[in-house]
Amino acid sequence: MRRLVVIYCAAAIWTIGWLAATFGVFPSLLIGVILGTPGFVGWRMTRPERQVKPREHVYFAILLSVAIIGTGFVTTKWYSAGMDRLALFERECETLRRSIANDPAFQDVEVSYTTRKGGRVYLHGSVASKTSHDRLITMVKRTVRNNDSGYYD
Repeated sequence: MRRLVVIYCAAAIWTIGWLAATFGVFPSLLIGVILGTPGFVGWRMTRPERQVKPREHVYFAILLSVAIIGTGFVTTKWYSAGMDRLALFERECETLRRSIANDPAFQDVEVSYTTRKGGRVYLHGSVASKTSHDRLITMVKRTVRNNDSGYYD
């Protein structure tokens, strides 16, 4: 049983990492609690000094099934709500914000965004020339691919 618990814990950690990359860190922490509970209970059941009754194995199987089915249900709801696209949009906007902050030609430009209406990027400030303006717009179009609603400058 200990091997199964170790395999389950490894699969749960991989799943939490995948969810963090897809939906963000904070939503994956919720799933981490859901998936971590059977791992904790299973680890406690496999202690050598503990006698496990057959009925406890059934309870553990029910807990494990509820955790796996619940994780699948929540993940499909997150996909249908578009949380994966919003998380990708936020990561792209943060990448754009860092790249603009590191470029001295855009020292007076601030980037803000909102996730309402599919996501919008707002550029505030001024640039020195038309060439810098065009380069900035090209940078926005190249970096923020999920900008469905356009950009506003």
